[in-house]
Amino acid sequence: MIRSNQANAFALPGGYTAVYTGLLPIAENADGLAVVMGHEVAHALAHHGAERMAQQNMQRIIGAGVSMGAGGMDASGQRAVMGVFGGISQYGYALPFSRKHESEADYIGLILVARACYDPREAPRLWERMGANAGATPPEFQSTHPAPETRIVTAYRINCDGGEGALGHPRVWLQIPTDVGFVECPYCDAKLIHEDFEGKV
Repeated sequence: MIRSNQANAFALPGGYTAVYTGLLPIAENADGLAVVMGHEVAHALAHHGAERMAQQNMQRIIGAGVSMGAGGMDASGQRAVMGVFGGISQYGYALPFSRKHESEADYIGLILVARACYDPREAPRLWERMGANAGATPPEFQSTHPAPETRIVTAYRINCDGGEGALGHPRVWLQIPTDVGFVECPYCDAKLIHEDFEGKV
């Protein structure tokens, strides 16, 4: 349990999960909290963090190939090609991949809730309360591309440890693609944006 007003929860590879205390009033009861925890445990059981890392590596490899292919163009042509690649990569591959993870975690999570003798019928009521609490924005742990934290960084090679001390996650080193300008941590979903892309992504 993390003391914070945020209405959020997360799972880390290895099966660790955490809930922010700000989520407790929205969960309202044990069944609501079980729905949240089932969803997060499902992410860990389905190895979504590892899948996301593999997906990001594939995007980087393809991006490097596209960049090499555009090498003979002038600078504006290269920017146009890389911009198109970035859009296709984000909207045609990354977001659908993330939505698949969220749907899968919802499905597995409800099975876990029922097997643990909690009431899975609480899920729609919980999502309604989460939506009402967040306004027009979906709650972070339910978002199609969660970014509970956005940080502007000065280097393209950066590390992330979740920033929560003992409740964070193992330190991972991430490479921000120079054509896209940001990377999401596969553990905590923090969005790390290079300063050259601030306000552009």
